[in-house]
This record gives sequence, structure tokens and C-alpha cells, in this order.
Amino acid sequence: MGEGPLWDPSRGLIWWVDIKSPALHAHHVASGANHAQPLPCRLTALGLAADRSLVAIGDTGLVRLSVAEDLEVSSAEVIATAPLLAGMRFNDGKVDAAGRFWAGSMDDAERSACGSLQRIDGRCVTT
Repeated sequence: MGEGPLWDPSRGLIWWVDIKSPALHAHHVASGANHAQPLPCRLTALGLAADRSLVAIGDTGLVRLSVAEDLEVSSAEVIATAPLLAGMRFNDGKVDAAGRFWAGSMDDAERSACGSLQRIDGRCVTT
């Protein structure tokens, strides 16, 4: 399932994540080529940093993903933690004009209509 689509103008890509089967996907618009990389943890939303790395919110908090030319993630670094109540997970989010990541949470089992909106101020998260 495609979640958190993000346009990357410098690479001509649309990035997205699969939350349920953790993976990072990319689609190169001009060539039509697709790329998928399984992930060790769930990511739920993506943003771009000024250095062309990706920032993502997920189970471990806000993460910076360095992406190699072949689109493989070459490193992942937790840059800010974002605690959630038991049974909750992050869902959607985006980077604002000031470089802050805003993310909504939800009941992971989808039984309760609850959640919150959090602003996560990670270092070096700028558009």
C-alpha cells in the first residue's frame, strides 16, 4: 500500500512507503522505472532535506535516510525521538516551510478513533 507520497524534483522521483510491509519505493517519472527496498522498521511519511537526504517518521522517531545514486538507503540515523502511547503509530506527515516535521498518529489496530498531531524539531531538517 502506497503511503506518504513525496515529489523529489532534483531526482525526478516520486517516493512513497509501504507501512504494513515496510519498504521504501521510488518511481522515476521520465523513465517509468520503479525501485523498492525492504526496510527493517516501519516508516509512515517522508520529507526532503536540503542535502537531498530523506527524512521519515516511523516507529523509531524521525530518521534521516541517506540515499545512494542507485536509490538504495546507504545509512539511517535517528535524529529525533517522538514518543507515542502504547498501541499507537505515526501515520501521515510532512515538513513545513520552517523545516519542522509534522506527523499525525493513530490507533495501529484501527479500533479507536484517537490520535494526535506532533511537531518534531529534528536537526538539519530543512526544505
